[in-house]
Amino acid sequence: MGTRINVIVEHHFGDDRDRAATIRMLMPTVSAASAVANYWQTIDPDYKDEHRNSWTASPPSPDPLESSPMYHGPGSLFLKFGSKLARIWTGARWRGFLSIEPLRRVHLQAFRSIAQHLGSEWLVFFPDGGIADDLGPAITRDGITKEDCIATLQQAYGAPQPSIDNVAAETEHTVPLVWYIAAVK
Repeated sequence: MGTRINVIVEHHFGDDRDRAATIRMLMPTVSAASAVANYWQTIDPDYKDEHRNSWTASPPSPDPLESSPMYHGPGSLFLKFGSKLARIWTGARWRGFLSIEPLRRVHLQAFRSIAQHLGSEWLVFFPDGGIADDLGPAITRDGITKEDCIATLQQAYGAPQPSIDNVAAETEHTVPLVWYIAAVK
């Protein structure tokens, strides 16, 4: 399956269960997110993206703990809200994000656009797997804080790396378990 990209941002959005209002709020991010879909189309001419020009929301879940919908955007971008934080993840692999500059650049533009429209001044990037599997539900169900997320990531992976814009992680033989904090800019 592969290790995926995860991003945590804060949000100042009211009720993400109001699917129509959330999608309206996300509409200005479609251009940057569609650039991700366009990137994938250049890599794989058979790439299909049913969300190329819009965001959509998952249907309501019968699980009362899953009251927040998952939002699907262009470029295989996904978004789920917690009370203070939101988690963005994507179909792209963490290793490719770190090692392929055009893939990283187009995803960073989309992530920053989403963060900006959610009212966040920062982004936290990390790979999925063990720790992300714990952070995802903690963000969306338990309402943990940015500080809690950072403490968890530091415990699992050490200090954050210096710059997501100039990645120097070794990716040839391994999937680096590193993480980053970046400004939205």
